[in-house]
Amino acid sequence: MNVQETLISENLADSISKSEIVVINVRVTQQTKNNLIVLKALADINKWKGLVITLEKPHHYLTYLLGIQGIPQRNLTYVDLAYAKKKKVKFPLDIIKDKELIGGFINCNKITLNNFDFIMIDNISTAKMYMRKESLIDFINYLIDEAKKNKLTLILPMDISREKDIFEEIKDGTKRIDFEEVLKNAY
Repeated sequence: MNVQETLISENLADSISKSEIVVINVRVTQQTKNNLIVLKALADINKWKGLVITLEKPHHYLTYLLGIQGIPQRNLTYVDLAYAKKKKVKFPLDIIKDKELIGGFINCNKITLNNFDFIMIDNISTAKMYMRKESLIDFINYLIDEAKKNKLTLILPMDISREKDIFEEIKDGTKRIDFEEVLKNAY
């Protein structure tokens, strides 16, 4: 991670508060960069414990990139839905029963949301390839409700120009961050 990206992470760490629902408007081509910067901000700089739900690629891809960038992963747990037949989960998750879905650092028998500070979905745009729009909106609303109930920050990266219909359904009560603006202001 270069100096500018580290500065962006520091700015994001200051601008994202606990218990917020945050939609990050990011082009699909910038998605991976966004995810790395956000995870650096929250899990490394803020030292928040995070649950990352991977829909696009298995979590091993993200852990590899985080490792290359020198971003610690001790505070991250993954729920890997990329290759799962069902692209939705309900919490708590049983570690034994759902072991093929779970990765990262875990020291308990169940994944309950009260053990985390934030949840992040890796790529909402990709989920539309695997889920009906209504199912995806239901899943996002479930995560929003659970985040509010457990006082967690929820990070929802999406390309709003491509996902207008989904954004319109969930935009009330969300904070919107435009990744392009964040990059422009940093460089």
